[in-house]
Amino acid sequence: MQLKFYWYLIIVVFALGLFSTPNVYAQNEQENYVSTLIITGIGLELTKQALLDDNYDSAEKYSTLTNNFYGKNIQFLRTIDSDFSDNMHIELLDLHSGILSKSTPSDLINQINPLQETLSLVPLGENLNIIVAFILSETDEQYQMFIQHQTDESYFMTLSLLDHSKIVLNQYSIPDERLKLELDSFFSDLDKSVANKSNFVAVGNLITAIQRDLLQTETIAIDKANLYEVIRNLYSELFIAVNSNDYSTAEELAIEAYLENFEYLESDIEKVDESLLNSLEL
Repeated sequence: MQLKFYWYLIIVVFALGLFSTPNVYAQNEQENYVSTLIITGIGLELTKQALLDDNYDSAEKYSTLTNNFYGKNIQFLRTIDSDFSDNMHIELLDLHSGILSKSTPSDLINQINPLQETLSLVPLGENLNIIVAFILSETDEQYQMFIQHQTDESYFMTLSLLDHSKIVLNQYSIPDERLKLELDSFFSDLDKSVANKSNFVAVGNLITAIQRDLLQTETIAIDKANLYEVIRNLYSELFIAVNSNDYSTAEELAIEAYLENFEYLESDIEKVDESLLNSLEL
């Protein structure tokens, strides 16, 4: 059955000569603003939990992650609400200073609580799919930091961001059942990959696939000639793995081929044969 699936993909790839037109989505400012505040709130919650455990080292690292993230977005935040953004920035820096000087956990938590309350009052708005996509972008960045530096705080930040993205997604009405099933499948694979601490390329590919589905558009330009070459190489490796009875490697290669290539062909396959598309995805 697995081999039949692989052959189906190859036939479809080489039979179709059309690719979806690349379209870089325009980032919505309000959703970007909301997602930035959500991520800041997640960082504050992790900082608070570390302080509750009397772990100043972790609290300092979570506070650093939060301040670095907020700081790199401060210019954008000011364009939406300069007074609020600057006051929040000052409070975050003051909190970090208090952690460095080893203020009592209770005093620091008393600083965090009103900040969390303020952030919780920011309305999500209607375009929750865009907010989830933004949160996943930071999830990807934090996971790469974890892989590169092996920092526990970046890993747990990744887990928290991923969990929160699913919480927000559950409030979003997904337009069709096939898309919902696909997103559920991608998130399940993403959860497993992060739990297994897979390489950041595999995690990044899954996040990109989810973002494409959420935004219903392509996020990068496609080099058609190169894409065909990538597909050929992947399936050459896949057949070697299958012939060697190395089904674990074969599965990884099939997933990579799907996430990096087949996703771009979905709209064209659907035009030619919708039932084939459904069979391939199942």
